[in-house]
Amino acid sequence: MKNKRIIRRIIVILIALIVILVVLKKCTNVLEIESIRDGEYSVENEYPYQVAIVPKKKKKFANCGGVIINSEWVLTAAHCFDDVRNSDFLIYLGNGELNGDGTYHEILQTYPFDFLNHENGKLEKYDSSSYRHDILLIQLKQPLEPDFDVELLEPISESQLNQLIERKDSITMVGWGKAGNFFKPQRLVKKRLPIISFDNCKKGKNIKKILYHGMTCIGEKNIISACHGDSGGGIFYESSSDIKLIGVIAIGSDHCSNNPKHLEYDVLMNIIFYKDWIDSIIETYSLQDNINV
Repeated sequence: MKNKRIIRRIIVILIALIVILVVLKKCTNVLEIESIRDGEYSVENEYPYQVAIVPKKKKKFANCGGVIINSEWVLTAAHCFDDVRNSDFLIYLGNGELNGDGTYHEILQTYPFDFLNHENGKLEKYDSSSYRHDILLIQLKQPLEPDFDVELLEPISESQLNQLIERKDSITMVGWGKAGNFFKPQRLVKKRLPIISFDNCKKGKNIKKILYHGMTCIGEKNIISACHGDSGGGIFYESSSDIKLIGVIAIGSDHCSNNPKHLEYDVLMNIIFYKDWIDSIIETYSLQDNINV
């Protein structure tokens, strides 16, 4: 008799756990759709040059994003590799779906920003405490070709970027960052955001303390869109006939909130500012001949 009561209790507990799991799954779906920076899911292969940087032991979640700039190199944010080993991570190239039918690629080396400023003769480096020069190149052990047969992105020109700022055009942010405080989506998310001039961005009370040349602000004031996991993801300008790479996400919100104590805008690292450094690294260290961005 006693054994029967124990069995009944176990059955009741198991049923309760199943109900809780079902409810949590529904809640997760709601949070992913409604709180993922008010973005929307991308369609399959909409951004084939966007990659996820995933831990080898936990491939279901993106630690950061990155952008393929040629068959051997990926551009991302430098802080994605603070205090970690390259060997602990893989580059996932899929169709916009994490843990899907994509391919995993090993990292050969990473190169955070480190460049001689020819104007003042000083060596400038990535500074993890201030996010200054928060940009990094990842070199893959093996080139993506023939796995990757998509036409590569062209970086935006300075004149085009100035026109976008002048016209107050919107650009596109993509990423696999947190949905709310807990959940991360499996499908790549995109969001259209206005681009802000450097001078206007510096008017922000909090953001002006960390804003340096090479950074560009995006978004509506005091509405933070990027969250933990979005760093390193691409920022693109999309027209009816073309798409250009503007930069990669560097700074958003760790807590996925719009706390007034946080920064007023999301911040990206501007590819125009860093193009000479990118070209120099690729020319010096590429395993293949005649490869450039």
